Amino acid sequence: MMTKNGPRPSVAAIEASFGAAYFKDGKPKQMLRMEDTAVRMLSPNSALMTGRFVLSGGDLPELSGWFSLVRLKTPQGWRAVHNHTS
Repeated sequence: MMTKNGPRPSVAAIEASFGAAYFKDGKPKQMLRMEDTAVRMLSPNSALMTGRFVLSGGDLPELSGWFSLVRLKTPQGWRAVHNHTS
């Protein structure tokens, strides 16, 4: 996962970062929605999704930005393998 502060090197680092920034007492601080999304198949088993994210509510300022997400189709279903959010 790539962020404005650089890459997150592991699943544990991603979970810790998201947990601290976006959750309180195990519940989301704000609602997440995605806008202007587009999906482009890169192969039968991979896709690129781009769009805009918006975090709103929770008596906090609205946050938004752009993202790109690469997903791979696995035996367990589609899995995110790269996320760049800015």
